[in-house]
Amino acid sequence: MADFKDHKKMFNNLRKRGWTVDYTRKGHIKLKPPQSVLDSHPEAPPYVIAALSPSDFRGHRNLLARIKRSYGITL
Repeated sequence: MADFKDHKKMFNNLRKRGWTVDYTRKGHIKLKPPQSVLDSHPEAPPYVIAALSPSDFRGHRNLLARIKRSYGITL
């Protein structure tokens, strides 16, 4: 089960790769890849919204899968 430490580790890893990690007005996490990733995956969405909560054990795995499917990045 993923906890806040796992999320923080993943976000720091993404930041090191040039991603932008922001919060939406409703408290969700918005992950935006660098332009080079978007250029190499033109069909991919411009950002990913993560709805993570400590009680949702699938949220972390679902986010990892969404990033892998959309941008071909394995974390």
